[in-house]
Amino acid sequence: IKAKSDAEAALSNNDGTAMFNALKAIAASNTEVLASVALFAKLQAANEALQELINNSANEEAINEAGALYEEIDGNLQDYAYDDSDVEGLLLQIKELRTKLRLPADYAEASSLNPIDVTDIIDTPDFEDGEGSNSVDGWNADGYNFGNDDDQKSALALEFYNKAFDLNQDILGLPNGKYVVTVNAFARLDEEKTNPVYLYANNKEVELMDLDETSGINSMVTAVEAFTEGEYLNELEVVVTNNKLTIGIKKETNETNTSDWVIMDNWTLTYYGVSSVEGDVNLDGSVDVADITSILGVMAGTATYDKADVNGDSVVDVADITSVLDIMKANARAKGIVIDEE
Repeated sequence: IKAKSDAEAALSNNDGTAMFNALKAIAASNTEVLASVALFAKLQAANEALQELINNSANEEAINEAGALYEEIDGNLQDYAYDDSDVEGLLLQIKELRTKLRLPADYAEASSLNPIDVTDIIDTPDFEDGEGSNSVDGWNADGYNFGNDDDQKSALALEFYNKAFDLNQDILGLPNGKYVVTVNAFARLDEEKTNPVYLYANNKEVELMDLDETSGINSMVTAVEAFTEGEYLNELEVVVTNNKLTIGIKKETNETNTSDWVIMDNWTLTYYGVSSVEGDVNLDGSVDVADITSILGVMAGTATYDKADVNGDSVVDVADITSVLDIMKANARAKGIVIDEE
């Protein structure tokens, strides 16, 4: 509005410079308006997708929480009650609830003896949109390829050729605990592995399997045939402690002129529940110095662990470190290890 009034004033005064500046301001204002319209269209689309998930979820608690958020966003959109700055936070809330809604009804029963498949919380785990077309929806990805012709694209896999990349996806709102990530994938690299490729999950990583050069695999179609037979199955165990999991495959360098080839398909995620071991603050299944480090992180305000209050006094402090040390000593004695405390 101000840009328009300035332009009208410049026009009435026959001021060419002022008119030019006013027209630039109008153009900038129009750009901002278009960006805002696109932002709110994205929010509305995400909210409508949330409603669809609500209708198909088996997670009653998440249904109630998501339903309340849907109604709130829908009402505020109709009343024009949001600013552009509100949208990013709302999209994150929707993303968290999308995860919760896609969890199976029995996910809380997961344990080391009863692992539960939660692959549904990964967006497009097989790089397919559900209707037979290639898709990377939900993934952060650049430089990928679905294939060079319709035959290769029909394999519904993803490849990277001779380039650095970092394909990844953030999963928000999932329950804390132990997970195992798998993906069918291989890397064909030079003999020196100048540019190694890694499967990663949060801060854990493992080198991707090498392509067997005698396998006869030379295309996306033949690669997927091998994947279907269970070959090149990469696996990584990770413990989630802050309800966030980032999974991906990365090749950080591409320093030589090689014919590096990486292809992948069929991500899975399995939940093993939360460790029930007393004193296991970081949920890795054991009580050790790493748990003391985790408590120190909570005390310093640099980390969050639900089980940091080991002694149950509602305060995370040195007393919890003492409790962990006592548990470590008891475990050592149970193994016949004598600790001299003098």
